[in-house]
Amino acid sequence: MISVINRRFGTSQRLQLANGDWIRNGMGAKVVNLNASYGGLVPSVNWEDRSAAVALIRNPQVKAMACLLVWGSDAAWDRTECFNEVVNHLSKLMLERCKRDGRKAPSNHSIEEMARLMARMTLHLELYQLWTVYTVEGQLFFSGIDMLAGTFSQSWSGYKNKMLDDLQDLTALVDAEISGYRFNLN
Repeated sequence: MISVINRRFGTSQRLQLANGDWIRNGMGAKVVNLNASYGGLVPSVNWEDRSAAVALIRNPQVKAMACLLVWGSDAAWDRTECFNEVVNHLSKLMLERCKRDGRKAPSNHSIEEMARLMARMTLHLELYQLWTVYTVEGQLFFSGIDMLAGTFSQSWSGYKNKMLDDLQDLTALVDAEISGYRFNLN
């Protein structure tokens, strides 16, 4: 079951990078023959160049999203820090929206806790494309949100949809950064 879920990682349409194949291909170390004058090949772009495309991203939220999209499916990599960076970003944006809307906290959670739980739920379910696997009630249970499914759907799902838009925006920024790096590399 875990391997089935891992195969779903990053397959969401919202999280597709136009430069995804370029940055993921060749992420293993390779020896480059720099001896071109003796019939060697011109150095090609290697995993270090591709890693630098992520390393040079200055915005911490965009860099965290890039790391999740590039290395997030690697079971050996601890994605906790990057995951939490994106969750904090999403929850901050939701709190700003709630303040603008005059949204009050639900009865079972503070508004800050609700934003954090919703951000974790949204990021996790989108990264693994699990929206259709869980009912709304299952999504809430999985995420630790103590609320009736109907209440969530009527009052809070709009914020979840905005978070999905925020994830798509972060992905677009990752793509723009990688595109800029590739352009400068050429």
